[in-house]
Amino acid sequence: MEIKNLVETAAAVTRVQTLHRGDVYKRIEENGGDATVIVGRVMDIASNGERTVVSVIEAMASSWGMPTIRSSAFTGDKDVIVFPLSDLELSVIAAPLFRQLEEARQEAEKRLQTVADRRGLLCRILETDKNDDMED
Repeated sequence: MEIKNLVETAAAVTRVQTLHRGDVYKRIEENGGDATVIVGRVMDIASNGERTVVSVIEAMASSWGMPTIRSSAFTGDKDVIVFPLSDLELSVIAAPLFRQLEEARQEAEKRLQTVADRRGLLCRILETDKNDDMED
């Protein structure tokens, strides 16, 4: 990720970031006063000469118990502000996401065990006693 500051004639500073395939970044998505930190990785940059599209995969915490991981694209239709991400910051942001995934995995294992237990009970209920068959 390349970052350059441009000073315009009106003394406004514009920050330009050049994204490359494989770059990891963070961005903030605001929704009704709440702010969510999203981490992403640039998967591809495509251009047809008139338009450039940046294809990314992003991850963010979710209130549903598992992180949301989605494929998205920046098309230039609206401003997207991305920031560089240090390894330390990435590990701090990712820790709760991995914790959510681990909790979801443990819950899924419990549900699978319950299904296996009930299946076993149903099989035992439906089994016929072989001794009853032999007496006839």
